[in-house]
Amino acid sequence: MNDLGVDRARLAADAPHVRAARWEATLWPAEHAGRPLLVKDVRHAHPLYRFTVGRWLLAREARVYARMRELPFVPHCHGWLDRDGLILERLDAVTLTRYPEQALLPGFFDQLAAQVAMLHERFIAHLDLRHRSNILVTRLGEPRIVDFATAICLGEHPLRRRLLWPLLAAADRSGVTKWRMRYFPDHVPEGDRRAYARLQRWRWLWPWKLLFDYCKGRGWRGGIAGGKRGGAAQAKAREG
Repeated sequence: MNDLGVDRARLAADAPHVRAARWEATLWPAEHAGRPLLVKDVRHAHPLYRFTVGRWLLAREARVYARMRELPFVPHCHGWLDRDGLILERLDAVTLTRYPEQALLPGFFDQLAAQVAMLHERFIAHLDLRHRSNILVTRLGEPRIVDFATAICLGEHPLRRRLLWPLLAAADRSGVTKWRMRYFPDHVPEGDRRAYARLQRWRWLWPWKLLFDYCKGRGWRGGIAGGKRGGAAQAKAREG
């Protein structure tokens, strides 16, 4: 089921204890043969989530990783630990939130935009780049993209690509623009600013936002500290 030849008992034996999330996948760090790993796991989630949305989202994410196998800026997926867990490469990087702002170079977001464009060449939309926890920075100051739980891969159907792809691609580009405006406002092209403003006016209608805000107790259009605390814990696990 995975290219490491390990099972849950063997991998979890020396892994640190991580409190399991109830309504989302839990990320826990592991190691095998000196290789740092990250397990995305729904084994201890609420049964209603685990046996429905949880396993379904993991399967979707596994298919996305299969289509990104040759891309160097995303974690390698080693395969299934079991039906409840995916084994991912744990990158030697920190989240954009934790990276020293003064050490970031303007070219970082040019690199990130190029990586997003490579995803889009495969008709893969990440859809969650507005969260800094999904953008990592390596020791060399290079971007890496993680967490493809909400990603969408469009098939070969031309009508779907014609109708859906422009909006999906725009959502990803707006995530890059958001952080470029935050860190280097003088380096944002005017066209990107206008596109960001247009999408921002309608963002509250985005279906994934409605669903996840509701499931995390934020209401349909709001946010509470509880959801933010959960996101911070997951980001810390990604960094190992």
